[in-house]
Amino acid sequence: MKPNVKSAGALKTFFLNHGEKLGMLLMAGMAGWVLYSALSPEGESRQPTELGTRVSSSRSSMDSFSVEQALNTESPDEGIKQADDWQPMPVTEIDPAQLESGKTPWIPSPRPKMQNREDPVLLAPTQPEGHGGTALMATLDEETAREREELAARNAATQALDQRRQQQRDQNPDNRRGRGRGGNDFAPGGGMAEGERPVNVSRQMQSIGVQIGDTERVDLVSYAVVTALVPVEAQVKLYEDSFSEARGYEPQRDMPEWVGYEVERMEVGAGENKWRAVGVRDSEKGIVYPIVFSATINKMTRNWVDGMEPLMDHNFYHPELTMPLLPLVGKNFGREAVNSAVPLQRETDALEAARTATETTEEGGANPLDMLGAGEPGGREGGGVVPPGGLAQGDHPSPAVEGGAGLVEADVAVAADAEQL
Repeated sequence: MKPNVKSAGALKTFFLNHGEKLGMLLMAGMAGWVLYSALSPEGESRQPTELGTRVSSSRSSMDSFSVEQALNTESPDEGIKQADDWQPMPVTEIDPAQLESGKTPWIPSPRPKMQNREDPVLLAPTQPEGHGGTALMATLDEETAREREELAARNAATQALDQRRQQQRDQNPDNRRGRGRGGNDFAPGGGMAEGERPVNVSRQMQSIGVQIGDTERVDLVSYAVVTALVPVEAQVKLYEDSFSEARGYEPQRDMPEWVGYEVERMEVGAGENKWRAVGVRDSEKGIVYPIVFSATINKMTRNWVDGMEPLMDHNFYHPELTMPLLPLVGKNFGREAVNSAVPLQRETDALEAARTATETTEEGGANPLDMLGAGEPGGREGGGVVPPGGLAQGDHPSPAVEGGAGLVEADVAVAADAEQL
């Protein structure tokens, strides 16, 4: 239905009557153009051989290219531009602040460069000292050494049984009285069974050397005592300097640990000037081990008689670096068995006792002479306090008590008869 356009102009009347037809013709023309554009492009005329030729040409051009050609070329794309008035800048004129980048949350601050782990330098023992001697040494034979362990087990079982019996007797009031010899009364000889013989006290209890009985073997041996100081603090410092800035550093793990040592000897005037290793001999199997540590020490001392305690201050004792003292008979080790820079345990105990006595005296009331007014400094009687241990006022402890801090003594006692050395 055509609209009423009598009052409109001729142009408006034309578009109102034929506008839809014009729009349809325009859309049809655009669709035809799109279809023609899709079907009209030309195909690829280049061949793969042409591409290979261009690649070969480019490669040969690059291989034959030189810096001189780049400097003399006229092409701005291939040429190298040179500065006409370039001058080096001294390092002193560079402001370090210009090289620092701004600190932002997404840019972390630079960290120091981590270095690779390197083995620290191992320090050798210092202040070596040596002493030698000849003495009687007490050992157990092989059968006695095996029986000693069995006897210890039986003694433990016997003690446990005696404790249970004693508890049962304590719980029964009727068993608290004795009833005769060897029984449960107060008669003389109680506790000794019939047929028992008294123990030879003079042979069992000895004041010098180790205690021996009837089953020990006593041999005359020559021995050497070699002592030295292990610089523990200096070695720990080297470990910290080597590992603290390295990757994977853990303070609790990256610490030096001494697990053993080697001993060498050289005979002076015996020919060639060479050192020979002194191993540790297994007392049971006769095997010689080159390294001295806790396992080999136990193998060597398996047949030794017990009784020789370490003489050095326990703060300087190391189980892996300190050799047990030989079980001597009729002789005790003295100062020669401990390095001169290490205090003896008895010296440390005496110094501690003197210090304790001095502190107690200063508090008052501990000195019996104070009751008479003679124990005070300047009194009419006495005039000074002599603490236990024989250290009077004005005396000074031995330098060995003061020295040796931070050191561990390496004490090597080598039983040396002709076969062992």
